Formats: sequence, structure tokens, C-alpha cells
Amino acid sequence: MNKLLITRWDGGILTALWDGSRVVEFRMEREAPAVQVGDIYLGKIKNIVKNIRAAFVEVRPGILCFLQLPKGEQRYREGDEIPVQVSREAVKTKSPVVTDRISLGGRYLVLVSDQIRVAVSSKIRDSERREALQKLLTEDVRREQVGFILRTNAERVEDCVICEEAARLISRYRQITETSLHRPAFTRLWQGAPAYLEAVRDAREGSLESVITDDAEIYENLQSGLADADYMRPEQIVYYQDTRLSLKNLYRLEHFMEQALNRRVWLKSGGYLIIEPTEALTVIDVNTGKYDGHRGAEETFFRINQEAAREIAFQMRLRNLSGIILVDFIDMEDPEHRQGLYQTLREAIRQDPVKTILVDITALNLAELTRKKTRKTLQEQMKRKDM
Repeated sequence: MNKLLITRWDGGILTALWDGSRVVEFRMEREAPAVQVGDIYLGKIKNIVKNIRAAFVEVRPGILCFLQLPKGEQRYREGDEIPVQVSREAVKTKSPVVTDRISLGGRYLVLVSDQIRVAVSSKIRDSERREALQKLLTEDVRREQVGFILRTNAERVEDCVICEEAARLISRYRQITETSLHRPAFTRLWQGAPAYLEAVRDAREGSLESVITDDAEIYENLQSGLADADYMRPEQIVYYQDTRLSLKNLYRLEHFMEQALNRRVWLKSGGYLIIEPTEALTVIDVNTGKYDGHRGAEETFFRINQEAAREIAFQMRLRNLSGIILVDFIDMEDPEHRQGLYQTLREAIRQDPVKTILVDITALNLAELTRKKTRKTLQEQMKRKDM
């Protein structure tokens, strides 16, 4: 069973997912971001750029956000005031990204404003359960003219729990839309949850043994923020107060953070990875390392590549790498070894809760993957604004 560790760290709040032996995921949230993912604003369209099918929307005085428009979209004009939701934070020179597709997430459901249907997570493979879940909310969808996405957590929960959460999300959406009709531009209609609360809500049903924090304010926010739904039992939210051994030292958080930010990752086989994020993509190079070139080179290369594939899947999640990821594996001649490597990598990325696709492994042992962007990379999250 996993534990979620939350602590103050270098001017922000660090969330670490502990799997019993090591940290498998970090989230870093700096204090008081100008706009954060999940926030909903009554924005004002400043200008529309037709050749790139986009608009720039001012959500707070002086803060312009990028809004992608569908092909042929002509319903907006400059000066229009529309509700938009922040979907991506500002990255380097790029503006924050917003969408006019409002989504409100719960533990079992996501309410979406732009689709009048019920969708079910592809990870729910039981056909009977999928059909039952789709029928469960059909009446709500028709009546409210909104859509729902059933999350993986909905597979084994009672229908009444799902319906209760749907009612809460519908009520929240009504409140947001009604408020937008009577407020001035730049009003924040809804505030996104802190990263550590989202981490609890995103966890798979029954996967968390406990949530532990050493900060009194965070502890209170956890209790109040999780009270509206059955996320955790009260005893599972733990306030750590041992003054003899800090939470950071107990779980060696500094050690794991240092490893997560290091460009070189050593493998038990003696090989190593070099991880190089760039503006456009991330390149990962697999090296033989301490291999001395003696007998059995092909078998050795296959063994190192196999271990590297599993470690790469782990590192992508730990560092929150996203977009295009290219992996240069050690060259192998045996077609069976190439196929074996493909299967190992494909199986390893299936464990990632974030959608990850293995596009191909070429004859030159170059693998191309894509991983959905959910937030900044860990390296970007750790950078202080004053640096």
C-alpha cells in the first residue's frame, strides 16, 4: 500500500508518493501561483489570431492566456467575456493555456461542459459494468446538458455513491455558470485544488494506506478538503509530530529528490541512463557503462536494455516527463531480442497512471514514446521564480 507524504520544501509544498521502498512520484507546488491549473475565470478576449485559430484571453489584469479555437470557430469576438479554465501553467516564455471546456473532477467522475454524453475510462474492461455505468448517468446528462467521464475508481463503487458525487458536481457547475452572469471580467469563479489535494483525489480507489504531513495548516486543509467525499477515513490522515526524526529524513526525501534531478541514472547491471530534457522533446540515452566488452555482448546488451526499459518507465513518472520522448537503446542484432525489448517497454509503461504510448522501436533500437502532459516536469516545478 502506498503513502502520500506532504511537507514544506524550499518555499513550496512537496508531495511524494511512497510505494513502500522508494518515492515513485513527486509534485512540487510553489506558493500562491498567479493562476493555477483548475482555476476558472470570467476572462475577456483581447484579440483573435485567425491564422493559428487561437484567441488570447485576459483572465486577470495583465495576464494573457492562450485559447485554442476549433477549426471554423467564429462564435467569439474581441471584447467578449467568457468563462475559461486554466489547463496548463505558463512554461518559460509560453503563456498559460485556458480552455472554454469547463471540467470539474471528483473521485469517481469528471463533469465536462462540452459533451452531452457519458464516457467510461478505457481501463474499466468489464463490458457489463461499462454499460451499467453509462446508463447510470444518462438521465442527468440529458437533463443538465453536460457530460460525464467515469474514472477508473468508479468500477467497484456502489452506484449510489456515484450518483451523489454527480449531484455535487452538477450543483457546483450550476453555481459557477450562474455566478458568471453577474460578475465583472477577471472574476475567479472557481479555485483549483492545491496539488497535494489533487494527488489524493487522483489516487486509485484503495491504493493509499495513509496521507502523512508534518505541517498543521496542510493537515487542516486535508481534513476539510477531503470531507465532502469518502476519499479517506479520518484515521488515514496523519499529522506527523516526531521532533527527533523529521518526515524528510524518515523517508529520505532529499536523497530521492537528488536522484530524480540527476541527469545520470545508474542501473544494477552496470549500465546507466542519461536523461536530457530539451524544449521540444526529451532524449534518453542507454549506455553500457561498466561493461568491459568481453564474451556474450549480445546477451549483455539485451539484459541492460531490458533493465533500462523498466527504469525509463519509472523515471518518466518520477520526473513527470511528457510530450515526445526518444530513447536510444544499445544496438542489438537479434530480432527476438528487439521484440522482447518492445514487449518489456510496453508492459512497463502500462503501469503509468498517465497515458503513455509506445509508438515504435526502429531497426536502430531507437524508441519513440509520447506521454500526456498533465503538469510541468519535476525539474521545472523545482525552479524558484526568483532564480
